[in-house]
Order: sequence, then structure tokens, then C-alpha cells
Amino acid sequence: MKCMSILLSTIFAIILLAIGASLISKIIDYMETQKIITSFENFADNINSVCLQETGNIRSINFVVGNKIQAVYVTDDKNIAISNVLKNVEKKNEMIGNNICLKLLSEKYPRCFQIKCEVRMIPFNYSESGESSIWIKVSRLLGKGDSFNLKTRIEKVEDNLVNISYTYQ
Repeated sequence: MKCMSILLSTIFAIILLAIGASLISKIIDYMETQKIITSFENFADNINSVCLQETGNIRSINFVVGNKIQAVYVTDDKNIAISNVLKNVEKKNEMIGNNICLKLLSEKYPRCFQIKCEVRMIPFNYSESGESSIWIKVSRLLGKGDSFNLKTRIEKVEDNLVNISYTYQ
């Protein structure tokens, strides 16, 4: 009887541990997604701010990216097929548009913000950053997940045109 009680207690403890680990994993996943979304919104706000400034104005900001991102791109057509965007990522083709969009893997539709001027940039996704990047490995070792900073440069190059370039950190 005592053996049965210990066995049931052990099974119950293992079940509670599994449920707890699952909940913690979902909370961390949610927090990482929110961090990416908040960073993207800040990125869009900064682009709009540069649009309203004089030609030649430059702003550099960090944008948090991670393995939850399918693509970040600009377009005039918010309904562009993601497969077309990914072809542009692969070929490193510039895209021009007045919407900046974030397509998360977990969401059916992209999150797009209308920008007050035309934006030109090469679209990017997480895998394009090179998952073997030393920065991603260091981030994982430090327990920060798969997100890292993308250093962006937003430059107003013409009266109604902003150019965005970026490097991985």
C-alpha cells in the first residue's frame, strides 16, 4: 500500500512538473512574440518620423527579430502572396511601397503599418540571418531565446522616399 502511494505521488508530481514546464514555455513564447511586435511597431514609428523630416536625415535603431518572423517587407499591396515576398528575400531584391509589414509564422495575415512616404528596402526573414550566427548561439546560451537585434539605418534620400538598410548584430 505504501509503495502504491509513493508511486501515485511520483506520477502526480511528474504530471504537475510537465504542466508547469508547458505553461512556462508558452509564457516565454508569448513574451518573445510580444517583444518582436513591440519592436516592429517602434520601427514603423521611426520610419514615419524620418518621412516627416528633411532629405538627408538619418536615424539608426535596433529592431528585435527572431525565429517567429517569416518576413519583414515593404509593399503597396498588403495582400501580396508571402511566397512572392520570400522570393524577393532569397534574391535580395529591393521592394518599394508605403506599407511596412511583419509576417509572423504563427499568424495567417501580416501586420502592416501605412508609412507617410515611399519606403525602399530589401525584405528579410529569420533564416536569411543565418541561424548559425554566433550572436544567435550566444543569445541561446544566455537564455534569451532565438531573438537578436537587427541594426537598421533609416535615411530620407528624396522628398518622398526613405531607404532602409540593415545589418545583423
